[in-house]
Amino acid sequence: MTTDIIIKIVFALLGVLITGVLVPWLRAKLGDTKLTQIKTWVHEAVVAAEETFKEPKSGETKKQFVLDFLAAKGVKMDADTLDLLIQSAVGLLHRYS
Repeated sequence: MTTDIIIKIVFALLGVLITGVLVPWLRAKLGDTKLTQIKTWVHEAVVAAEETFKEPKSGETKKQFVLDFLAAKGVKMDADTLDLLIQSAVGLLHRYS
């Protein structure tokens, strides 16, 4: 297996996990409107980070940029959940670009 195939499989599994487990749980906890707003902010911050930091191996810098943006917006969520939302947004961005 090549690295590309493994990465695609990991993103597919993350998508299933996020769609099937995380999103319903967050909707129950936050409500649809708040979750939609947070997902929109995550997506926009990921796109901005991808455009701002073009250097190779700048993933941690990009992630911190997104986390700082979300903190400035007042998003309070556990690190694991934020990490999954960010990974999902990155995966979607790379899949459709």
